[in-house]
Amino acid sequence: MASKLGGWTLVELLIVLAIAGVTAVIAVPALRDTLIHARLATASNELAHGLYVARQTAITQQRPTSLCAGNAVLGCTGNWASGEWIVFLDHHHSGQPQASTDVLVSRTAHRDVSISGSGPFRTAVVFSPIGISQLPSGAFGAGRLRICIHSGRSRRATELVLAASGRVRLERKEFDGPCPSL
Repeated sequence: MASKLGGWTLVELLIVLAIAGVTAVIAVPALRDTLIHARLATASNELAHGLYVARQTAITQQRPTSLCAGNAVLGCTGNWASGEWIVFLDHHHSGQPQASTDVLVSRTAHRDVSISGSGPFRTAVVFSPIGISQLPSGAFGAGRLRICIHSGRSRRATELVLAASGRVRLERKEFDGPCPSL
C-alpha cells in the first residue's frame, strides 16, 4: 500500500513568510508606541501614588510626611534627573529623612523616563497632619511634576499638579518637539 506524502510547496511557504513579514512591519511600531505609553503611565501612576501615600500617612498618623527626589541612602537630593524619589516620615518638618527606617516608599523610574519639578518639588513636599502641602519652611506648597519619555517618537508627557490643599491631579501634555523640563 502506497502512502501519499503531504507537505508545503516552496511558493506556499514564501507566501506565508511574506504575510508574516507585512504583519510584523505593521505591528511592531504600534507595539513600540504602546510600550512607550505604558512606561509613561506607570511612572506617572507610581509618582501620583507616592503623593497619595505621603498625604494619607500624614493624615492617618498625624505626622508630617514628605516626598522628594532622592533615595534612602542619600536622603533628599533635589535631583529629579536621577529618577529616584522617596516618601518618608518627616518628624522635624525638615524635608530630610532622619533615619532609613523613616523611608516608607523608594522608587526609581525607568531609564527612558525623565522627571522635572517646579515649586516645592525642587526641594521636598511636606504634607502636614491635616493633609495640606507645604515647603519644609512651612510656606505654601503647590507645584508641578512633569514626567517625560525620551524614547522613540514620543511627544507625550504627564504632569502631576499638586494643589496647596494636597490634592493631586494628572494632566496629559503633547509637545511639538522634545519634552521640555519645568
